[in-house]
Amino acid sequence: DASAPAQEAEQACAQGLQPWTKARSMVRFETPDLRQLPAQVAQQIRNSGLTRAAVGACAPRANNPAFTTYRVAVLLY
Repeated sequence: DASAPAQEAEQACAQGLQPWTKARSMVRFETPDLRQLPAQVAQQIRNSGLTRAAVGACAPRANNPAFTTYRVAVLLY
């Protein structure tokens, strides 16, 4: 099932990395801009040496109607 990694990433975004996942690493972050990864996140992904990823999003921790924030998880395989 091609959607399985994306579903895992969405769950990891909300609940953290689960023991049953096949991912070897996870990076979670919140950002107001989805056009570019935060520099620290990009560095962590580069340094991981892993070559496949799944991305999922979930509700931000704080709901602020005046400011849009995205909460994202990147699972690395």
